[in-house]
Amino acid sequence: MWQLIVTACICLVLWTNCEGNTFELEGSTTSFAKYTKWNPCTNGSLKFEFKTEQLNGMLMYLDDGGKLDFFEAKVVGGSVRLRVNFGEGIATVLTLGENLHDNRWHSVLIRRDGQEVTMEVDQQQQSKKLRAGNLQLGKMETNSYLFIGGLPAQYMARLSELALPSVVFEPRFRGSIRNLMYSNCSQPFGRPLLLDSQGVRTNNRDPCAKYDPCLNGGICVSTDKGAICDCSQINFEGDHCDKETIPSEATFSGQEYLSYDLSNRGDPIVSKNDEVSFFFKTRQTNGILFYTGDGSDFLLVALVDGVIMVSVNLGAGEFQHPVLTEKYNDNQWHHVVVERRSREIAILVDGLLQQTGATTGVFSMLSSNVLYVGGSANTFKLTQGKVNSNFRGCLKKVGLDVFGHTGSYHMYCTFGHV
Repeated sequence: MWQLIVTACICLVLWTNCEGNTFELEGSTTSFAKYTKWNPCTNGSLKFEFKTEQLNGMLMYLDDGGKLDFFEAKVVGGSVRLRVNFGEGIATVLTLGENLHDNRWHSVLIRRDGQEVTMEVDQQQQSKKLRAGNLQLGKMETNSYLFIGGLPAQYMARLSELALPSVVFEPRFRGSIRNLMYSNCSQPFGRPLLLDSQGVRTNNRDPCAKYDPCLNGGICVSTDKGAICDCSQINFEGDHCDKETIPSEATFSGQEYLSYDLSNRGDPIVSKNDEVSFFFKTRQTNGILFYTGDGSDFLLVALVDGVIMVSVNLGAGEFQHPVLTEKYNDNQWHHVVVERRSREIAILVDGLLQQTGATTGVFSMLSSNVLYVGGSANTFKLTQGKVNSNFRGCLKKVGLDVFGHTGSYHMYCTFGHV
C-alpha cells in the first residue's frame, strides 16, 4: 500500500479562456482553420463538436511533418472515420456513428492510452491497438500544426511535406465546429490558439462569446442551452467554478516521501515499455522526484542544479541525460513525462519533446520491486550518489504505466488532506 506522510498544498493552474469557441467553415476549396500543435504523446486527448448537412468532409488532420505518422478524422457517408498511423505504413481505422449529417451537434473525443487509440462519438466508443513500433508521433519541433476542415492551398504543390498526401484531395468540411480542446500528453484540457484561417467565420450566437460566466480559470463550454462551465481542471466547483474544493496536490518538506512495494504479488514487475508522468513545482535546485527499480535496474527522475535529470539502467549500461533547456526551480508547475520503449527513451517537459536516446547494452527489460516519490530513507544510497537530498515542493498527478510480459499495470496517485 502507499506509505505517505505529507501535508496538503493549494496550488492552482489557471487557464485563459477564449472569447467564444464556435465557428463555421464555408467548405470551399480553400477553407481551413490552423491551430497550435497538439502533442498526443501516449496519453493525450483531443475533443470537439461538429454540425453539418454534408455527407463527407475532412474534420481534423495533423502529421509528423511528411514522414509516416498522422491523425486524420473525417465524415464519410455520414459516419466519423479516424485513421492513425505510427511508423508502420498500415493505418489503424476506427469508424463510428450513422446519419451524422443531420445538422445537429455531435461530439468527438480522440484519446490515446499507450498502444491503444480510442474514439468516442456521441457516447459510442471504439478502441483498437495501433500497429506501431514507435508510439511517439514524430518530433514536436517538426510536426505539423493541427488543421480543421481542410489544409491551406499551398500544400497542393507540396505533397511531399505530408505523411498522408491524399488529405489535400478530401472534400472540405462545410458546417460548424465548437468546443475544440486538447490535452497535450496528460495535461489538463485547454483551448488551442487559432493561428490562421480562410473561409471561416465566427458564430455571433455563441453563448461563450456573448458572456463567459466561468471564474478562477474555468473553461466556458458552448451548448444549445447556453454557456456552462467546465471546472474539472481546477480546484473549484459550482455552476461558475466559484466554490473552492479540497486540493489534489501535496507539499514535501524534504523529510517525507511516498513508497510502494511493487513485489507484493510475489515477484518484481518486469516491463518492456513504461511511462512515468507527474507535475511538480519547487524553488529548490536539487531533489529526487521519482524512482523505480530493483538493484542495478532503475528509472530515476530528479532535479540536479535546477535542471531535470533522467537516468535509466536496464542492467547493462546507463542512459543519463539532463534537460538543459532551462531551470525548472522557478516555483511554476511543470509536467514531466518519461517514455521508455525497450531501450529507447523520450523525455517530455511541459508538452515538448526535450531529449531522446537509448540505454547501452542489449537488455530491454526493466525489473522493479519498489517505487519512491519525493524521496527515500537514504536517497544518496538509493540513487548511487546521483542525488543526495529529498524533494521539497509540490507534486500532483503522479502516474506509472507499465507494459511487459508479466502484465500491464497502471498506478496513479492523487493527494489531499492527510
